[in-house]
Amino acid sequence: MSESIFKRFGGTITPGCDQLLLEPRTLPDNALCFSHGRAAMIWIIHNAGKFDSAAVCAYTWPEIPNMMRRYNCEVGTFDFMQENILDLIQRLPGRCLVIIPIFYGFDPWIDYMSIAEKLEGKAFVLLDGAQTAFGYEDYPVPKFGAVLSCPHKATSINDGAILLMDEIEDFDKLNYKSLDTGDQFSLIKKNGRKLLASQNEKEELKGLELVVQLEETWPSDPPQRMTLKSYNELSYIDASSHYFARKQNYDYLKGRLESYFLQLPEKLNMRVPFAYAVLMKNRKILIEKLTMKRVFATSLWHNAIYDEEIHPNAADLASNLIAFPIDQRYDIGDMDELADIVISCLKHDS
Repeated sequence: MSESIFKRFGGTITPGCDQLLLEPRTLPDNALCFSHGRAAMIWIIHNAGKFDSAAVCAYTWPEIPNMMRRYNCEVGTFDFMQENILDLIQRLPGRCLVIIPIFYGFDPWIDYMSIAEKLEGKAFVLLDGAQTAFGYEDYPVPKFGAVLSCPHKATSINDGAILLMDEIEDFDKLNYKSLDTGDQFSLIKKNGRKLLASQNEKEELKGLELVVQLEETWPSDPPQRMTLKSYNELSYIDASSHYFARKQNYDYLKGRLESYFLQLPEKLNMRVPFAYAVLMKNRKILIEKLTMKRVFATSLWHNAIYDEEIHPNAADLASNLIAFPIDQRYDIGDMDELADIVISCLKHDS
């Protein structure tokens, strides 16, 4: 990392930080490659049979339940760390799209394989690993379901969501191949990444404008396929190095900071961390101070839709979660510097 005053922690991952393989690997035949996660979910809605309802975690991006309602699905919600969701699914009408989250890279707390087997025909189980780059390699596919991962969020490729299906009919493959690719929007992402890596304040602001523009305009319906350029780039990214860098940074930062924050439940098992997520009351002041020091900690999802009585854990996370960057741009020295900044901001509060 540069020692420039424009060094930043977090935000959009910049180009050139992924370790590459000497030879590309290929995706399995039952993998479909979309521009982004919402496009993949909408493809499921259009092509995996009619859905009358959807079961989603209350602690999630509000666009997910809102999107399901737009497609005439009755939405039922379960709490973060709620293990038994069979009763909820069985109360929902008709065929149900069940979305099981891979939260910040932790293994699912729900036995999704068992649910898929017990509700065969009643439910399509989607393991939502939008916060993973290689979740499609790490997790088994539920029967008659799918695993979704979004490498464009966790690597430097400009678009890409991988949907690994249990089964794909030939006519679905033809429908998929007829989709356009999102080249225009991939280019916006690429230009934004370059500007954010410029270490120039004015250029960074332009990059942030492009990021906002992309979020506001990236179409999800009709879905678009992943661009060939991003597909080729993904095939060369070394998943083992990706895992090692993130896990090493996560463990080091946690070792420096865990005594300062409330931790997530111990029963959650980490697989490939998306960030170092902790809990903190009155997090707003710390986030503002960190932003001034160019540390872009996040508070996903502060706008989650939940009922505080029914979803107390979701309410807790929505109000108190704060996540620090640990991705493959950084090494142990960077994590040491990041920890010093966070501790300095915390001590300033006391």
